[in-house]
Amino acid sequence: MIVLAEGKRDQRFVWRYLRDSGFEPHEIRREAIPDGIGGAGERWVIDRYATAVKDFRKRAAKTALIVVLDADKGEVNRRAGQLESALRQVGIAARASDEAIVHLIPRRHIETWILHLTGKVVNEATDYHNEKVDDLIPEAAANFREWTAQPPTHCLPSLSIGIEETKRLV
Repeated sequence: MIVLAEGKRDQRFVWRYLRDSGFEPHEIRREAIPDGIGGAGERWVIDRYATAVKDFRKRAAKTALIVVLDADKGEVNRRAGQLESALRQVGIAARASDEAIVHLIPRRHIETWILHLTGKVVNEATDYHNEKVDDLIPEAAANFREWTAQPPTHCLPSLSIGIEETKRLV
């Protein structure tokens, strides 16, 4: 599994989810986030995406590419479109429906998902980026794994899309 994420918290969340799903640490490779990118993590992911897809497609071993990119104030589809555009700009074919390339795009930030997955009442308009959620990541990741098997009826829209995206891992 290759994890391309805009922040360390995003990486930790996906890493815990994958570990809870039975993957061993040596099977999970997190792309190193450059130091000092600050709030430019989304630009780094979009810029790196085409190369990551190209590398993923070259691999003979069965693997997956998991991309975590916050929607911020925008819509999930806008971010997904930016990823598609990044491929198109360099002449790489769009993500096929059967490819194990997963887009997890929380609206506004991963903190929104973490809080929701741990039972907090949240919405996708409020900025929870500065909430202290690091200790909640194990519980949130375990619940995310459970929800991918049996989605609840009370799911945030972007999280619901993320749950659907995980079906690409099968």
